[in-house]
Amino acid sequence: MERSLKTGSSFLLATAVMAGLCGTAWALILNVQVSSVLSISDDTGNITLTFSNFRKGTESSTATVTYHLRANNMAPGMISAAVIAELSSPFDLADLQAIVSDYTNLGDSNLSHLGKIRPDYVTIGTSPTPLADKHPGQGNGDVLLNGNLAITWRARLTQDASAGSETRSLLVTLKDGN
Repeated sequence: MERSLKTGSSFLLATAVMAGLCGTAWALILNVQVSSVLSISDDTGNITLTFSNFRKGTESSTATVTYHLRANNMAPGMISAAVIAELSSPFDLADLQAIVSDYTNLGDSNLSHLGKIRPDYVTIGTSPTPLADKHPGQGNGDVLLNGNLAITWRARLTQDASAGSETRSLLVTLKDGN
């Protein structure tokens, strides 16, 4: 009788454990998503370029603007003209010019980075003018960009100029290559 009690107790214990494990369950599918980011901004605001002379060929003062760039869905590999600039309309008396001064990577060393296209100033017109290329990173970092791009702006008089000022809109764009 003692033997059947042990067997019966084990059976009841096993049945109780199985009943607890086989209760009602609800399955939930959990999705974690990272939104696509493609961002360019600066803290400078409007800039004014001034001339110390009114003669044709005179260069204005310069202004360096640091653009903050972030992206997590860039096309892999090299992207030509990843940063471009264009004016809303041309200046009557001057050409706007730009040169990429510096790029500082703010992330992991495996991230993509930007490099200037030309070693000297380039004239910015009303069509997209390439300023910087995206160079590939390593691994997953190839599609990621996180850094600061410094661009120095100046103007050059295309003719002798009388006193006055002109205002134009300048659009600087980061392209993801997709």
